[in-house]
Amino acid sequence: MIGKLKKVPLRKLWKKEDKDFTAWLEENIDYLNDILEFDVSIESREKRAGPFRVDLYGEDNLGNKVIIENQLNNSTVSHKEMC
Repeated sequence: MIGKLKKVPLRKLWKKEDKDFTAWLEENIDYLNDILEFDVSIESREKRAGPFRVDLYGEDNLGNKVIIENQLNNSTVSHKEMC
């Protein structure tokens, strides 16, 4: 099917980042893999990392650990705090 691309507010598609967008991204990780020419398999969602939780945690095809932290709005946490 051929259609016209339409710009849509992200919050219209995914009301809650953790419940809606992260779940969608986990289920559709193959799209991200195709675009980035990368091969990530997701092992868990909302995995603990010290006092924080990472959105998606997985592994690439070489055995390297991969963390995906998605963000639809400004963050209330400095990434410096996570290191």
